[in-house]
Amino acid sequence: NDRFRHILLLYFRKGKNASQAHKK
Repeated sequence: NDRFRHILLLYFRKGKNASQAHKK
């Protein structure tokens, strides 16, 4: 579960970054 949570967090962070870059 810890691994899954870590991956999810990383994925979410990556998605947020991509969204921000796209917005800019």
